[in-house]
Amino acid sequence: MSASLPTTHHPPSTCRTGVAWPVTPPSTTIERVTDEDFWLQDILESRDAGTFVGRTEPLQLFEQNLALRPNDPRRRFIVSLYGDAGVGKTSLVQRWRATATKKKCATAYVDEAFDVLSAIEQLAHGLADSGSACRGFDSRLRQYRTLRHSVDSDPGAPAGISSVLTRAAVRLGLRAAGEIPIAGVLVGAIDENEAASRVDQYRAYLVGKITRHDDLALLLSPVEALSTAFVADLRKIGQRRQIALFIDTFEQTGRALNGWLLDLLRGTCGKLPADIVVAVSGQHPLDPNQWAGLRNLRVDIELQVFTEAEARQLLATQRIVDPGTVDVILRLSGCLPILVALLAESAARGTADSTDHAETAVDRFLREESDPERQKAILAGAIPRRLDRDILEVAAGTTVDLDALRRLPFVSAHADGYGYRYHPVVRTPMLRSLRRVSLADWTERQRALVDHYRERLTELGLRPSERWRNARWRELELEATYHELCAGGVPELPNALERMTDAYGRTSDSAAKWAQMIAQAGHDSDTDEIRSRGEQLTALLQGSTSDELLLLDGLALDPRLSTFHRAAALTERSRLHERLKKYDAALGDLDRADALLPGRSWIVGPRGRIHADLGDYDKAFEDLAEAIRIAPDYAGAYSSRSSISRRLRKYEAALDDIDRVIELRPGDAYYLTVRGSIFRDLRRFAEAKTDLDHAHALAPTDTWVLLSRAGLWRDQRMEREALADLDKAVELDPRYAAALADRANVRMSLGQYAEALADLDRAIAADPGDRWSFTIRARVYDRSGELSRGVADFTARIRTDPDNPILLRARADLHLSARRYDDALRDLDRALELSPDDLSALTTRALVYDRSGRRSRGLADLDRVLELDPTHGPTFGIRAGMRASAGQYDGAIADAERSLELDPLSALAFDRRGSIRLDHGDLDGALDDLDRAIQLDPTLGSALVSRAQIMELKGQYTQALADLDRAVDVARRKAAALSHRARVHERLGNLDAARADHDRSVAILRNQGWALIYRGQYFLRLTGDHSAALHDFARAIDRLPRTATAWIGRGETYQAMGKTAAALADFEHAAELNPKNGWGLYRQALIRLGEGRDDDAAALLRSALSTLDYEADLPRPDPRRLVHRPTFLTALGEQSEAINYVETQRLPADLLRQIGEELTELGEFIGADKVAPVLDVLRSGQLDADVGGLGVEGQ
Repeated sequence: MSASLPTTHHPPSTCRTGVAWPVTPPSTTIERVTDEDFWLQDILESRDAGTFVGRTEPLQLFEQNLALRPNDPRRRFIVSLYGDAGVGKTSLVQRWRATATKKKCATAYVDEAFDVLSAIEQLAHGLADSGSACRGFDSRLRQYRTLRHSVDSDPGAPAGISSVLTRAAVRLGLRAAGEIPIAGVLVGAIDENEAASRVDQYRAYLVGKITRHDDLALLLSPVEALSTAFVADLRKIGQRRQIALFIDTFEQTGRALNGWLLDLLRGTCGKLPADIVVAVSGQHPLDPNQWAGLRNLRVDIELQVFTEAEARQLLATQRIVDPGTVDVILRLSGCLPILVALLAESAARGTADSTDHAETAVDRFLREESDPERQKAILAGAIPRRLDRDILEVAAGTTVDLDALRRLPFVSAHADGYGYRYHPVVRTPMLRSLRRVSLADWTERQRALVDHYRERLTELGLRPSERWRNARWRELELEATYHELCAGGVPELPNALERMTDAYGRTSDSAAKWAQMIAQAGHDSDTDEIRSRGEQLTALLQGSTSDELLLLDGLALDPRLSTFHRAAALTERSRLHERLKKYDAALGDLDRADALLPGRSWIVGPRGRIHADLGDYDKAFEDLAEAIRIAPDYAGAYSSRSSISRRLRKYEAALDDIDRVIELRPGDAYYLTVRGSIFRDLRRFAEAKTDLDHAHALAPTDTWVLLSRAGLWRDQRMEREALADLDKAVELDPRYAAALADRANVRMSLGQYAEALADLDRAIAADPGDRWSFTIRARVYDRSGELSRGVADFTARIRTDPDNPILLRARADLHLSARRYDDALRDLDRALELSPDDLSALTTRALVYDRSGRRSRGLADLDRVLELDPTHGPTFGIRAGMRASAGQYDGAIADAERSLELDPLSALAFDRRGSIRLDHGDLDGALDDLDRAIQLDPTLGSALVSRAQIMELKGQYTQALADLDRAVDVARRKAAALSHRARVHERLGNLDAARADHDRSVAILRNQGWALIYRGQYFLRLTGDHSAALHDFARAIDRLPRTATAWIGRGETYQAMGKTAAALADFEHAAELNPKNGWGLYRQALIRLGEGRDDDAAALLRSALSTLDYEADLPRPDPRRLVHRPTFLTALGEQSEAINYVETQRLPADLLRQIGEELTELGEFIGADKVAPVLDVLRSGQLDADVGGLGVEGQ
């Protein structure tokens, strides 16, 4: 294999590998070195290096590469070394490391790692040993282990969460910075296929358990978080020293590290310092496809066996020059360096026999060892996988000189610094030799080692429940089982598989370690069945989730395993099926597990959870009740049942179960916070505050507690108190996206728009996948009247991330607010292409369709939402409102009632039904609903405003003003309350108060149109300030170009100013926008009457009257919507019907006054005599109303 590398001044030197590497010729200048620069040990080291036969050129090239500056085009940052086992790769890599150390580089080495985390830890320890500690990484690793222990040891943790977190540590690769969804998209951090309801439970538990946002990210994505910390440490080290990292035995370590290393070098977890070299050594070259993108930074070196000349040179350095001996060594070793060194060791003792050509090199080495005790010790050292003095003496059965043994050429220290090991090229034939000489002795030595490890396990003194959680216990159990397999063979395999099942999911690499151990035991004991099973397990663990499913299939279906362990494997398999959304299979697994091992809470409890995820809540409750019956103190089952009850809005039942959890786990801030949230659901705010205050006292730095208490303050419209708690949460964790987004929401309510946007900038930077942050951001732009700026903001974000449905939906919200319906639909259509079942996008599109006159399509989208989630009460409420607008009163009421069935304590649902009843004229039913809504939420502004409308209709203005005053004080959206209160003041003649409320409403809504329309009507009808009215209506038209009321208002103003042509143009345009607006048609008719076009006027008047037919046909019509009816009838010459209407309706004084004013104006067009009969009735004493001051005297 070869690669061409650039050179600058000198031609490349080519070694036997065929690799061209930039070369700098050695200096010919001899310099005097100082005592501080050079020592005797340096001379010894350099002369030892001179005996490193056959590898001089790659050694020199590596050293010269280190001397090149990072920006030198000849510099290489990745060195790939590959070759057959025993060819000397590890020795060369160790020489490279020694060279780098001599050059003052910070170095680290790893040669055994089953997962990324253990590899980073080994590298960090190596760097620390070379004088450059990775303090940031070490701190985060300690924190990660503390967090995992707190979750793993918590009996109240949701079932299966430890396993999920372990899989996250194993299976999640590095992703772009910021892609880890913490607050809003936890699903992706755990598993994208996990059932949403299950993820919600995990989210609630983890957010409550883990107090800091960064810690939550660390727990969910340890590879990402710890890699980022490690790279940050590398950058600090790189400011002071060059760095050289060495990853050996890549044929094994690469299974776990290949993808991670690629991402590391590509900068996925942060930029690496430029002055770094990464050397990778293994039996095979790096994958050319995967590593193609880094070819300009890489050099590949194939290390081959010695040439005969190199082998002779090595033997000569050992003073082995006898031709016969040399020939035997060359022939037996095949010039494989490790075997040349091995045979040189024996030949140096003068025992080589040049006549024997048949035995292997290792056999020759052992046979030529003249000291039988030493030979026994060498063979004994091959038996264990890890050597220390105690283990060696147990294996040998006597005292052994470990120091002498470790100086042999095939013995090396473990990379983790604990113990020694034999090179596999040498160890394997030694084990074969032991078995060949005496199987009985082989078995006896293996059994002795089993006993040794079992004694060590006993000395730990751990209870059964503690054992698999203890790292030392797991390590000793692994080695004990290895020796049991080697001693007992296939009969011991079921025992090993059971222990692998016990180890499953304990740590990120535990299953892989056990699979590899089983394979090695089969290889070392020459037992095909054990070896093949281990190799199969290893391969499956390196594959996909489906491969892992096959692995668990094998364990669950193996009849040799105990029923306990088969049931455990089935339970684990059910979790995988659940993640794959194969719920029937998951239930089948748990049913089989329950049949194998009935009466186990850890089987029926998870089964209840799956039933709940499938929506079969009866069976879910049945299983959880059974789990509690089996284990009355099973806090997790009570917690799960409480969570399901809360999901079903059965808050009292949820409260009962969480009470029991708190009895079992007193003083637990998490569960107190959960109970506080349930009290919030029940609107029992005082009890919620007690729990949340207690939780805060127990855990003053728990940001989730603060977030929950802030929510309680917001429930009561206590924005300042909410802001104080959110300030504390952000102070504790400046990157807590949920707290930042919630604080932005509060600041928006307080009108602090700039501060809200600043918080959202920080929230999005911390968690770019959090939908809530983008939703609030769109609302801030909407509420602040800066819709164009908001659209520009989201457009810029979409330009860099065009397939992000969250951004598209947020921009659609802004388009909707701006009445740009086609633009909104384009964004929502695209969002739904990317995410077809996005309930929020479907709901928003339904609203766009409704407001743009395509209500049937909107209803179809809402039908789809309810098909996807039949229990989503708010959607029923939205559809109820839409059906009411379409005149589908029965369907609207049915939806409103279904919404209340699903959430009987929803103030919004009562408000919705009350509004529908009010629009339908059912004032008593509406009042009952609105009273209940206000009882549930005394700060619900929309309900207060609607109840005030009923009070107006009943002529009870004092009560109406009281409700509107309350709404103005407490409502989050005050503008609607202000506008309604202004109109009540208008009817009562309080013009100054009305003007003040109109001005406040316009100031709050800034550039939004309806507040301008209402103030324009005030100027037009009450003050006669036509200039001010015209200005407001023009601004309203600019904001609401498709709203007929704005055009009619401006037309009336033009009409009052005598600008008839302009008025007529506005009225006609309004009729195009909304042909059912009767008042606009009436204003057109007046102009036609003034022009003498009576027929045209009559046609317009009949159309105007027909627009009132729907309202008039209702069982209880709203008289305010019919206030124009007497005027329209009179204009058509139907005075008797007009009089009948006035006489039969109990109208409040302000409506009578309005009718009188309309008739007075009409008299100017059709003659006072034609309106006089109706006005006479209005003035007469026949009506039970105060009609004084109607302004009709003298007509």
